[in-house]
Amino acid sequence: MKGFNFQTTTGVYIGARYVYVAQLKGGLFGARLLKFGQAEIEAASSADKTQADEAKVSAIRKVFRENKINAKKVFTALSGKDVLIRYFQMPKIPKAEWETAIKFEAKRHIPFKIEELFWDFQANLSRGKDAKMDITFVAVKKEIAKNHISLLEQAGLKVLALEPAPFSLVRFFTSGRQLAKNKPNVIVDIDYGMADINILKEKICYLTRDVSLPSEEELIFDNLLNELRMSLDYYEKLFPAEIVGKILLCGQVDLKNWDKTLSQELKIPVEKADLAKAIKVRRSLPPLSMAVAIGLGLRKLILAPNEVNLYRVRKVKAEVAPPVSKAQAFEFTPELRYTAYRAIKVSCVGLLILYLLMFYRISEQKKQLEQVTALRPKVTMDAEGLSYEDIEKARKELQNKISSLDLLITDRVFWTNKFNELPRIIPPGAWLTDLFFTDRVSKDRVSRSLTIKGIVHREDHAREVRVITNFVSSLKENQKFFEGFEEIELESMDSTEVQGTSVKNFTIICIKK
Repeated sequence: MKGFNFQTTTGVYIGARYVYVAQLKGGLFGARLLKFGQAEIEAASSADKTQADEAKVSAIRKVFRENKINAKKVFTALSGKDVLIRYFQMPKIPKAEWETAIKFEAKRHIPFKIEELFWDFQANLSRGKDAKMDITFVAVKKEIAKNHISLLEQAGLKVLALEPAPFSLVRFFTSGRQLAKNKPNVIVDIDYGMADINILKEKICYLTRDVSLPSEEELIFDNLLNELRMSLDYYEKLFPAEIVGKILLCGQVDLKNWDKTLSQELKIPVEKADLAKAIKVRRSLPPLSMAVAIGLGLRKLILAPNEVNLYRVRKVKAEVAPPVSKAQAFEFTPELRYTAYRAIKVSCVGLLILYLLMFYRISEQKKQLEQVTALRPKVTMDAEGLSYEDIEKARKELQNKISSLDLLITDRVFWTNKFNELPRIIPPGAWLTDLFFTDRVSKDRVSRSLTIKGIVHREDHAREVRVITNFVSSLKENQKFFEGFEEIELESMDSTEVQGTSVKNFTIICIKK
């Protein structure tokens, strides 16, 4: 939604090979683009980090100088590959408790220690009896954020806010009213060798992926099409009732007629970013690669109360009190005596209540311990009348049981981790129908097997066979999945019909003998 902010803002985005800058000014009828530009990072592919950083600083200074942009305060963004975005739900709680509760809950969803991160969140409240909070948690490693901000500071700029690039694009498409209402949208941002795929609904990011793309221009479209299919298949598995309303494209690559071709392939409406809808431009329109920088410039120019800032600095200014004499400092006034008396009284009552609660809890735990101890089976062995051979035989039996338990513990496999990898490995056009697994303990080793059954449908039968063999190869190459197995083999493959459609059945065996 457009606001009535008349200030001038500047967005800076450091891409894979270019630095993009957009300067906008608010107005009654929407934001107007004042200046924009891009500068190539000369050593973008350099393996030397110091050299690459110097090239980025040089490109930032160059794009400001060549386009005569004098701004010193900027908004900036990090690409999707550098940012961690997680969606989860929480029970509705008072706003004063949001930060503490969300920080605690987020620890279950992120692979890093939260102390190593800069983080922020968006909270959206649903309505009804079972009202819940939809949380979009965003984080970045501190060293990545500090390095990014350091580049801008070396160029003489002050960072007002740091956000993920996908959020800048959401703001851009919101300003242009290109997002499908009440339906999920897919935003695709293509940069050199990379693409960010974001699936959102009602401005909540439910799925964010950054994927690699080949350098050969003729292969980029086919790879992007496959990655989009995988993302849509995974999203449909998470939310079967949802139907994607629109796919929106922007980025550095010349998109040509990709919108029409993707729409035909995926059967979903596809649009390119329309900069004329999002902002007002005096002269020619900037390229689609400027979408993130323009979205950053819109940060303060459209009404969006729930903004994310990964570089939020909270400073508390100490009030300067008038000088106090020593006599005043140690004066024990009646008011001070009364306050001290109340503090001591409240503390004593609190300690008494705490003591009673602890005493009650300890008594309850002691009773439960006594009950459990009474139920504990007694393990005894009547050694009277037993020979040495009998005792030695019993010892060996116990030792064998202990060895079997040790073997199960040391050679265990976490099946949940392996099953989590399957949605990432399974190729488009393939579906799993059965999964079953076994673990058996022999004398000195554990044998296990996992059987995967599924079907593949392609118009070309040769492609069906290729999809199945590629699936087997992907299972072998995925370290998390292959761990704990010795062999992964295609056991069987045959043709059949499902509701009149010809498909290929396949059975894959993963074993450790």
